Amino acid sequence: AILVYTGKDFLGSVLEERKTNIVKGVQDAEDRLNEANRRLSEAQKQLSQANVVITEIKNETIAAKKVLLQSDAYQSKKDLATRFSRALASFRSKERQIFIEVKQQIILLVLKRTVKRAQ
Repeated sequence: AILVYTGKDFLGSVLEERKTNIVKGVQDAEDRLNEANRRLSEAQKQLSQANVVITEIKNETIAAKKVLLQSDAYQSKKDLATRFSRALASFRSKERQIFIEVKQQIILLVLKRTVKRAQ
């Protein structure tokens, strides 16, 4: 009976220490879980913010592309109009030159006929 009584105290203290260690281990695990959940929450917030920034960048890029394409289209139209005007001016100049040459040929032929008839 003495052994059981003294063993009871020893066994009780060992069990109490073990219980304390288990409770402490569970508390530590809960603390780590809470910390992991906090970090996960923060990471999700950062991911959400990053997605917002990515969407803004995509939208800005699309808008910039549209502006560049419109600018390029305007410049292309302007260049085509300039080229067309130059080509038209060149054509009119050649047309006048040909008209003058034909007119001179007609005058020359009329003069030759007139000279022949006069002889």
